[in-house]
Amino acid sequence: MLPSIRVGLILWTSDRFCINMFGGHKVSFHRILVLAAVGMGLVCGGTQRASAAPPSIDYQAAVLRQVNDNHGRQVLLRRGYYDAAVNQGFGYDKMDKKHNLSDAGVALAVVNNPGQSGIQHGPDSDDDAAAGSAGDRWWYRGVWQHRQCTADHRECTGPLEQIVVRVIVEFEPWASAPQHGEIGLITAYCEGMTRCPDWINHLQAG
Repeated sequence: MLPSIRVGLILWTSDRFCINMFGGHKVSFHRILVLAAVGMGLVCGGTQRASAAPPSIDYQAAVLRQVNDNHGRQVLLRRGYYDAAVNQGFGYDKMDKKHNLSDAGVALAVVNNPGQSGIQHGPDSDDDAAAGSAGDRWWYRGVWQHRQCTADHRECTGPLEQIVVRVIVEFEPWASAPQHGEIGLITAYCEGMTRCPDWINHLQAG
C-alpha cells in the first residue's frame, strides 16, 4: 500500500485507482506519482483511515436521559461516541452520527413501550462487538409511521412510510463510569437502512 500523497482533490479512492474530481478519469498510482512530481494537484491514498482516540470516559459516560423499559428496568442513554473510520461506538453519538436518529425520544419510547423485546443472543447486525453476558443485552422494536397532518394534528393522511426502529441495550454495569449504572443504550437504528429518514426526527411536527 502506497502512503498518502497530498497533490490535489480526489472524489473517491480504492486500492488501485484514484478518481480526479475535476475530470472523473481513473488514474493509476504510477500516473499519480508522476503528476505529484510535477505538482498537478491530486490527492491519492489507500482506503483505510486512521482511527481517532476515543473521547474521555467522562464524555462517553455522561447520562443524557433515562427511561424505564417495559419490564420496569432503568435504561440509561449515555453520550457515548462514534468513530466512522472504524465503525465503532455506542450511545447517543452513534445513533445520531451513524444512523441519523437525533431524536432520543424516539428510541426511548421504543424501550419504554416496544411492540417486541427480548434477550439479545449473539451480535446484533449493527453491533461492533459480541453480545454481553447472558441476559445482559436486550433488543426492543417499535413501529413508527410517517403521516401528513394539519397544524393542529386533528386530521392526518397516510401513512406515507412505515419503519421499524430497533434499540439495543446493555445492562452490564459500567464500573469505571463516573455515573455508575449499566452501560445503557448501545445503538438505535431503522431496520433495513443505515441512516433513518429525516422525518423520524420531526414526528412532533407532523
